[in-house]
Amino acid sequence: MIGDTAQNVNGINPAGDAVSTHRRHLALELLATRERFMQHFRPVLTKHDVTEQQWRVIRALAANGEMEPGEITKRCVILKPSLTGILSRMEEFGWIKRQAHADDLRRSVVRLTASGNALHRKIGREVEATHGAIVDSLGADEFEALHAALDRFNAGLDQLTC
Repeated sequence: MIGDTAQNVNGINPAGDAVSTHRRHLALELLATRERFMQHFRPVLTKHDVTEQQWRVIRALAANGEMEPGEITKRCVILKPSLTGILSRMEEFGWIKRQAHADDLRRSVVRLTASGNALHRKIGREVEATHGAIVDSLGADEFEALHAALDRFNAGLDQLTC
């Protein structure tokens, strides 16, 4: 099982770390779950030559309209240096348009083009069908409970001061 670590009779892991070995490794379990979840969507994205990061940007822009790059990095969980290259490629493909912010020419905004919106509609139908199948396999109530648990978990993490 992911996160299981060996421990000796005294409860110390073989490396002698003071880290608890009786708990499951949540970060690894979340990553493994994300990978299992995404494996259902990757064939759709690959078929349309869209990366996961590009799809996250497309979805965010489709849902929110015009956005500043800083908003995109937060919403899409993409580092700023990576976003720069992603947006450049998306602009080359004609999916997005970058322009100066109306109120502050030092800032920029990004929006989907007609081509980007068409791509969102095309891929979105397939992504939603896949998502629906996942929800059906788990059950709508369980899926909502999972979302609620994640919301509570994230709220708790936001309260921590590290």
